[in-house]
Amino acid sequence: MATEDDNLRFYQQRSHTSSRVFQFLKVNDDILQPPQGFLPFNNVKTALGVFVGYLLFDVWIANQDRHSENWGVIRVNEDVYLAPTYDHGSSLGRQESDERRLMMMTTKDSGASITSYVKKARSAMYPNVPADAKSKAYFSLELFELAAKIDSAAAAAWLDKLRSIPTTAVRAVLDQVPAEHISEIGRNFTENLLRLNQNRLLAVKLK
Repeated sequence: MATEDDNLRFYQQRSHTSSRVFQFLKVNDDILQPPQGFLPFNNVKTALGVFVGYLLFDVWIANQDRHSENWGVIRVNEDVYLAPTYDHGSSLGRQESDERRLMMMTTKDSGASITSYVKKARSAMYPNVPADAKSKAYFSLELFELAAKIDSAAAAAWLDKLRSIPTTAVRAVLDQVPAEHISEIGRNFTENLLRLNQNRLLAVKLK
């Protein structure tokens, strides 16, 4: 099991840049296949196109843990596949107390609100800058926007998928979680977080 120090070490790998990741996915397009069992749709037929969906999902759930150990490839005999997305534990504000969640949903201080909170989620991929530069990881939405410039057709397809999800469906899923695992404040906070991030994603302008 990874320790907190391990996660910090993985997260601070500034050599884990968006340009390297996207270049790897593009250069190996002829041999790197989408995850096993993935059913292509619209303009999502490549490993890169699927990875764009991973980054959209990261934004939606406020995942802040897409470091170099949290994506990969799987080799089966002579075939190589993008691994299914995994390890989403650092998402949905899971580390926040109900007291803080309630405060974020009710405060009149815009800087302390849930609207401000969701904008602070960062990926664990960095800009391509000199190794000694103290750069910060991209915000999750920034990273998705970069990916959308590389494969705009896939980004549009994933956004269409997201657009088709009604807020009532999200609440219906949350209501199925047993009360011993989530409080009513937790349900409301998660519903708000997902709605806000869905709206932020759907406001992205594709070129």
